[in-house]
Amino acid sequence: MRVLVLLLSMALGVSPARALVFDLDYTYDGGFFSANPTAKTALEQAAADLGAVIGPTLGAVPGDTFAGTRNATTVTFNWRLQVTDPSDGVTDHTIDTFSLGADVFRLYVGARLLSGSTLGEGGGVGLGFSLGASGFPADAQNALATAAANSQAGLRGNAGPVGLTFNGSINFGGTLPYSVATGSLAGTLAFDLDTAWHFDVNSLPSAGESDFYSVALHEMLHALGVGSSETWTNLVAGTNWSGPAVGALTGGGTGVINADGSHLAAGIMSVSLATGLAQEAAMDPTLTTGTRKTLTALDAAILSDLGYNVVPEPGTLALCALAAVVMLARWRRRA
Repeated sequence: MRVLVLLLSMALGVSPARALVFDLDYTYDGGFFSANPTAKTALEQAAADLGAVIGPTLGAVPGDTFAGTRNATTVTFNWRLQVTDPSDGVTDHTIDTFSLGADVFRLYVGARLLSGSTLGEGGGVGLGFSLGASGFPADAQNALATAAANSQAGLRGNAGPVGLTFNGSINFGGTLPYSVATGSLAGTLAFDLDTAWHFDVNSLPSAGESDFYSVALHEMLHALGVGSSETWTNLVAGTNWSGPAVGALTGGGTGVINADGSHLAAGIMSVSLATGLAQEAAMDPTLTTGTRKTLTALDAAILSDLGYNVVPEPGTLALCALAAVVMLARWRRRA
């Protein structure tokens, strides 16, 4: 496997931009990745390939506390992450202190027995907060507005997709409303323990095997907000998508979304950015055993519409994929 951004950059004749970095956290692994090092390699490769097509988008998260002050009055939001344990499916981990570097997205990963034919589950983490106020009620609304704005900026609600919006009020000399939109911070990935997996990224799966790389890529896209964010919901109307990048790529976005509302349409085809060949989109809802999926131009266009800085621009993705596969063929001949 090769890092996708290098092929695309070579095809364009430009230097790679800083990529999105997935901070893979194995704290709640449950022993799955330590027992299967090739699965860990496949996960890290999927993270590198997906991160490579997302340029600088997400600001740093300096901490979990954001305040606003007006004269002698201060209002403070103290945020916490609420993490579902990927090894048991229970949301039982509260992380009170956290920070993230610019363009770093944390993923808590692990495995457990998933129901039916489900191969993996991915999504964003939950958020909670406590809210405190001190000082004089006359200045509280201004202080609250500043604290809310600082929270939104610090929790990436001004860049990339909006994950959750918190609307509420506090009673401090009267009812004072606030609204905070939060963005992409972290997510969880869980993989099925009872699947005949193909872990090796350097070979294709055999008949009857499910490709771990393909599932990891798919679930990471969910964690980034595909099918799981407010921005996604706002762009979906039935089976239609209203984002401009997808509209330009598909001629309008009609019928792009699956009936379940959280995937691209079943069987929808696009151009693989790794091979330049037609394949089902990575965010199609199913994976055929014995096959591998890579990121496609349509998947990348979805990311662009969600607010990520996709590299290169979505309008050139299909052409870049074709150029990249030509260069890959040349590289193979040299080898």
